[in-house]
Amino acid sequence: FHLVKPIDKIIPRAVIAKYGRESIQVANAPAFFRAPMLSSKIHQKWDPEFCKSTTYQLRVTGLDWRNLWLTEEEEIAVQRFEEIGEWRATADD
Repeated sequence: FHLVKPIDKIIPRAVIAKYGRESIQVANAPAFFRAPMLSSKIHQKWDPEFCKSTTYQLRVTGLDWRNLWLTEEEEIAVQRFEEIGEWRATADD
């Protein structure tokens, strides 16, 4: 079996250990966004909440899902959300 650690916990520690505390910078705006309804391998029950927080991040930076390059499946997930107001994976069809 494997022990799983979130990448956001690993990268800063590794970078700080190698390059020092000044090497980590915090951005004013998000640089990356989670794909809509990208299924988590360890936290599937939180997938809709991840989408809600990404929607919030987009909104506060003056963007929306249409401003991102999305795969056809991701576009379907966004369209479904806009139609029914609920985040669901396309596999749920």
